[in-house]
Amino acid sequence: MFSFLNRVWNFPQTVLQQHAEIISQQKTILSLLTKGDSKMSTLIEAIAALQAEVAAETTVEQSAITLIKNIADQLSAVAGDPEAVMELVDQMKQSSEALAAAVLANTPAAPPAPE
Repeated sequence: MFSFLNRVWNFPQTVLQQHAEIISQQKTILSLLTKGDSKMSTLIEAIAALQAEVAAETTVEQSAITLIKNIADQLSAVAGDPEAVMELVDQMKQSSEALAAAVLANTPAAPPAPE
């Protein structure tokens, strides 16, 4: 009889202890999920930055391909006319000088070398 009464008497305390353990485990799970969410956000940002770099690189490559093709087409069009070839060469020199100046103006200075 005392055993039964003892179990009945201790039942609420046992339930409260189990409840406290469950809450503690839930807090641990929530903490891990929060850390995982933070890491996932960082990973998503890194992937987005990489995608932007790839897109920019692809755009640059396509622009270079178009430029080379256009130069070849222009040279083919004036191949029989030496004067027109020289005009095209002059145009290309002017364009390349303007491009070089723009690249130089928009390129940040190199950081100083570590000592």
